[in-house]
Amino acid sequence: MTRFGRGGCALERYAGLAQIAMLVWAFALLPVLGREAAAQPAQTIRGSVLDGSTGLPLAGAVVIVRGSALQAVTDANGRFDVVNRNDPDRPNYGVQPRPGIYALEVRARGYRPAVIDKVEVKEGETAEITVQLEPGYTTNFVKVGPSGRYFALEDGTPFVPAGFHHQPVEPDFNAAWAPLGRWWWYNPTRAEKFAQALPQRGISYIRVFLEEAYILENNVRFGMFQDPVGIYNPDLVSHWDQLFDWADQYGFKILVSLYHTDQARRNWRYYPYAQQQGGPAGEKPDARWFTDPGVIEAQKRDLEYIIDRWGQRDSFFAIDLMNEIDLWPASTSVMWDWVTMMAKHARSYMEERWGKAHLLTVSVANPKSTLRHHPDVDCVTTHMYSGSIANPQVRVDGEIKTDVTTPAVEAFLIAAEVLSSLPAQKPYFDTEHGPIGAQLPLDMYCIVDGMRSPMADETYFHNIIWAHFIAGAAGAPTRWGFRPDTPQGYRPTDEMLDDLGRLRRFALLFDLQTFAPTPISLFGVARAGRSNRDDLLVMGSVDDDQAMFWVLQRRKPIPDGLMEPVTDAVIEVPVLTEGEYLVQLYDTRRGEVISEIAVSTNNRRLTIPLPAFLCDIALRVARQRT
Repeated sequence: MTRFGRGGCALERYAGLAQIAMLVWAFALLPVLGREAAAQPAQTIRGSVLDGSTGLPLAGAVVIVRGSALQAVTDANGRFDVVNRNDPDRPNYGVQPRPGIYALEVRARGYRPAVIDKVEVKEGETAEITVQLEPGYTTNFVKVGPSGRYFALEDGTPFVPAGFHHQPVEPDFNAAWAPLGRWWWYNPTRAEKFAQALPQRGISYIRVFLEEAYILENNVRFGMFQDPVGIYNPDLVSHWDQLFDWADQYGFKILVSLYHTDQARRNWRYYPYAQQQGGPAGEKPDARWFTDPGVIEAQKRDLEYIIDRWGQRDSFFAIDLMNEIDLWPASTSVMWDWVTMMAKHARSYMEERWGKAHLLTVSVANPKSTLRHHPDVDCVTTHMYSGSIANPQVRVDGEIKTDVTTPAVEAFLIAAEVLSSLPAQKPYFDTEHGPIGAQLPLDMYCIVDGMRSPMADETYFHNIIWAHFIAGAAGAPTRWGFRPDTPQGYRPTDEMLDDLGRLRRFALLFDLQTFAPTPISLFGVARAGRSNRDDLLVMGSVDDDQAMFWVLQRRKPIPDGLMEPVTDAVIEVPVLTEGEYLVQLYDTRRGEVISEIAVSTNNRRLTIPLPAFLCDIALRVARQRT
């Protein structure tokens, strides 16, 4: 078995009497080798962190060794020591630094971060560093907004999650893998340009697993965040360092999920936490993941590590304590208690280190899981992998085609059900969905002008994100990157990214500080003249002063003929308060308001004429105060 990364080593499986004899001989020499190793001087980085204005020592400052997974925290005297991995007091801070040139990133609560370049570490020597930090630094974390249904920064700026799930195998975003030569498509200029363009497109966040935890050919372990437990992978950590740097620089945020639990369960015997790998858990994934004291202690150290390393950054959106926790083989009550314990630990540690806490969530695979009601999470995140969302394919006259309408209806109903069950002060949005049950990739594509086109997939995506948000979700749902045969790899197409930006611009038309909508389904209320328009679906959500609606033309499964434009259509929709309303009609394909009309209520209903449109149109409705 090949170990991935530079952190740590372990005895591999041996076969044959000769190898067993070598092992016996090696163990016999361990006491001697241990004494010899102890006699060898170890290189390290140590020093002090001081207040730049007073010269007093700073306790609790974090010193990060860039280009490695190493970091340290200053003691009561402001001293730090990037210690050897065997130090019993700091088992989670990696191995001792190797000889080389490093940059140190130093952060402390209330102080401006500092970067010390060109710190040279020589073999067997100690690099002594003194760092002075300037006071007066403030952060601007994401919080739950005043309405309780949406997010906002601490300064009041609305924050609408609109983004995608990132994996380090993506060709556009794999900067840290270049030194390893793992990806032939790596281009550092291209990677940074991609990051820089995200906010320009309207992308506001990325969701990441800190580990991949895949098993490749010949049982090679790939993308482990730590290996063994508590010794963090410097290649992956450097990748996330780079991504957080770009997020800070260009203005998007990152939602962190600690464990790739799906891959961990599948590949448990190779997973660092497994007993087979010397980890603190058992021989199979079970309830001990949530109850064993050794496992819990290690999980808490994982939390502390990421909070120390990235927790002061404004680009840090939230922590998903465990991905799809409800799929782990354990009882709900055991999971509930674990979430209570880990959420309290994470929140108290963040407050101790940085003076305040980032948002916490725990994602569930089943949107109806009772874990969504846990009081210690700040927002609810579910995954949509059911029914037509997982498999949008239908067979028409013996040919497989893609249903792009039913998945939208299902996405709306899932969001509406979740929101109707939540307390008023808890936002909700999906953090994974996609066509994982379809025979992808060929069947999600169609032939246009003799060439393959992702039109079916992009239309399916468009309809799902709008249906989810229009129900009252706090942001766009997050697509799982299941498009492995495309040049883009595991991320949405450019059209999908632009689509997310157009939805986010629509969201920002609202006063999200006060908007607390209740979802309503209005299937079949559209009409043309005196006749109902059964080919139009209307979905929406309302509160006392604002409402939003989305009108979707039913579409035959793709590929099919061209759709006919909708003309002379009118919708009649309910509102909660009588009065005068301003209606803004929004072109979801162009991302702009195309017209505004004033409408008065009649028995708390609005009759709204629609302009001509082809596929769908969105409406923002706001009561006018006199």
